Formats: sequence, C-alpha cells, structure tokens
Amino acid sequence: TEEFLARSGQAPIEVFYQTLYEQYCWPNTVSVNSSRIKKFTWYIETSEDPSRIAFTRMLTERLPLLEELEFHIDDDVDWLDHSLALHAPQLREVTILKGAWPFRRINGHNLREIRLEYAQICTEIFLDILRSNSRLESLALDQCEFKDEDEDDEANRQDIALLDRPPVKLP
Repeated sequence: TEEFLARSGQAPIEVFYQTLYEQYCWPNTVSVNSSRIKKFTWYIETSEDPSRIAFTRMLTERLPLLEELEFHIDDDVDWLDHSLALHAPQLREVTILKGAWPFRRINGHNLREIRLEYAQICTEIFLDILRSNSRLESLALDQCEFKDEDEDDEANRQDIALLDRPPVKLP
C-alpha cells in the first residue's frame, strides 16, 4: 500500500475501510494524508473498532478534495455525537446508512445530496445544515430518528419512516 501511495504522488485517492469478522486492520495500514482524500467510505460493526479514532480525527482535519463521504456503524454510536465541524469545501454527497449525524456544521457549500438511513439526528443542528446548504438537490431519509439536542428521554423521540418512496428532489 505504501508503494502505491508513493507512486500516486499527490493524486486524489479514494479510501474504503470495512471491518471483516472483527479482524481490525486499521492500525496496520499506512497513514493517508487527509488533504488527498476524494472519497471516503467507512463501514464498521462495532464502536470498539480501533479505526474509529482515526476516522474521528480525519473528520476534524481539513479535507479540501473530499467529494463523497459514506459511513455505516452497526453498533452503539454515542462516541460520534454531532460535535464535529467538517471542513470539506468540495463535499457533494453525504451518506449515513446507520449511525449518528456527527456534524455540528459543514464548512463548504457544494453539498448536493444527503442520504440517511437508520440515522440518529439532532433536529436543530440538522435544520441548520440544511439552511446553510442552498445547493442541496436531494434529501433521502429512511427510518431516521430525530431528537432535540439535549433530549435524553426515549419517550419523546420522534421516529420518521419514509418507506418505499423516492428521494425528494429540492429546487
């Protein structure tokens, strides 16, 4: 892997990480300069996966080339708590297939598509993200859970299920 990264020079790269059968390999992989990442896909089965530390750190760095971000966390997501400010001016697409919406704000105004399935979302923060991204064209929500920022009471959460419907296209 290091050889391929060296030969690629400063070309943009796509990163795909998936935990397979609880065999964590992230600590054994090479470090990638976040300023080169064009697409990042991250699937883990447990919050115990050691890659979560590197993933969270990467999301706090400047990601000038990042266009697509997708992740799936098949476990408790308390450690990813909508407190991150994402610095990705070229970001066009965010997909969360399971997990919490981790961003307090997205610094960049090219976001065109948000797709969330089985995601936990802080309502006010998410609405602020939508208001600040006037170029958004597609918003797909499926089985998402919206809550107030400081709400901990399960009984007060609102479940929104948009089943078997196409994504809503925004003007």
